[in-house]
Amino acid sequence: MKYPEDYINKVICGDCLDVMKNIPDKSIDSIITSPPYNVGWNNMNGKDFTRYKTINDKMDKDDYLYWTNNILDELLRITKKHIFYNIQMLSNNKNTVLNIFSKYKDKIKDIIIWHKTQAPPAIEPGVMNTAFEFIIILSNYKPEKRKFYDSKIKGNFNNVIYGNNASSNVFAKEHKATFPIYLPEQIIQNFTNEGDIILDPFLGTGTTCVACNRFNRKYIGIDISKEYCKIAEERLRQKPLF
Repeated sequence: MKYPEDYINKVICGDCLDVMKNIPDKSIDSIITSPPYNVGWNNMNGKDFTRYKTINDKMDKDDYLYWTNNILDELLRITKKHIFYNIQMLSNNKNTVLNIFSKYKDKIKDIIIWHKTQAPPAIEPGVMNTAFEFIIILSNYKPEKRKFYDSKIKGNFNNVIYGNNASSNVFAKEHKATFPIYLPEQIIQNFTNEGDIILDPFLGTGTTCVACNRFNRKYIGIDISKEYCKIAEERLRQKPLF
């Protein structure tokens, strides 16, 4: 068993389920992440990209449900406070997203809606354009209450975050589904404290860790892709710009 200090302010390339087995219970302050959505062939960048060992981003629906439950169980085990779990409901993950609301209902503290002001048009006829995504907030700290007792919000934070979609990110060519920087920044500023340890187990190109750097939070980033880890490490070597 490793201690969180062994991973702090590092990017770890590996399967997050394997890495998290080495992290002790309730040793991470908060988690900010967005898992694979089980979209299948990635028509956004022309790649069938592998995000979980030999399984690509088009798992069987039952496999994806099982995998998601394992992820959330581990996240809840290692987290002291809150998990901000960003996901969009699509055809291949709809049952899993709805299952989260059912299976983990006693751990869901609240929900933030990410309203994308530049929603891309649906490719398939008869499908509505998706202008929002869920940020499901699961918590180990009084999840039955909507109040965030240690937050900075005092009637000044709405449960809808507006902004450009992921394609506005400078790294969109490398990773189309990357966070815009404002998303983790707003969560970090309002729901975490300086010195907190923040984990992103699906790091992608490193946006959550970059946001942590900007606001004096410690970070741990995990991703299975060597390419993404390399990009994240390069970004983190750059001097923060405000």
